[in-house]
Amino acid sequence: MEFAEILLSTVSVSKNNVRGKTNKASLKDLVASIKEKGVLVPIIVRPIKSGYEIVAGNRRYAAAVKVKLTKIPAQIKELSDEEAKEIQIIENLQREDVHPIEEGIAYRKLIEQSGYDVKVIAARVGKSESYVRYRLYLTNLTPEAITAFRETKIKGGVNMRLGNNLHSLQSLNSALCLFSFSGLRFKPGDITLNMFYF
Repeated sequence: MEFAEILLSTVSVSKNNVRGKTNKASLKDLVASIKEKGVLVPIIVRPIKSGYEIVAGNRRYAAAVKVKLTKIPAQIKELSDEEAKEIQIIENLQREDVHPIEEGIAYRKLIEQSGYDVKVIAARVGKSESYVRYRLYLTNLTPEAITAFRETKIKGGVNMRLGNNLHSLQSLNSALCLFSFSGLRFKPGDITLNMFYF
């Protein structure tokens, strides 16, 4: 492992980038920060035939490109494909704006790709086992419910509580019926019930 300033022209984005959509507002803020102070936290890269592949730090790289820097500080590591994927997943989970659905999908990937159980994942990401388990439950939501959740029509606390039951439901309407059956009150498109948050 070594630290160095490397040419941006030698850096490429990983095809296995696990990050979802980039928040344009936060990227704009990062661009402004880099213009003023430069890239303060090195990106993580691994050597490839054409130069370097980003393992962690895609936003910093994108912002540096926008600022038209020629070099970027980097931590260079020799990593296998599996090691790189694991770092990408865990680094992505450390973002402040990570969506609960993204967390659940990432934990599922760690189980499938690395063979970890809930206890090991919780230790590696610094969360409780119940936190990880309920995020995993979210991956059982129906596609319609996941879409509604991503669009903030349904908030995290309720989904975390019901996620392990929603896999048997066929539509978001069924999920909303379950809310009503449970005695919860809401306005369509504006569910803000967080009393079940873990």
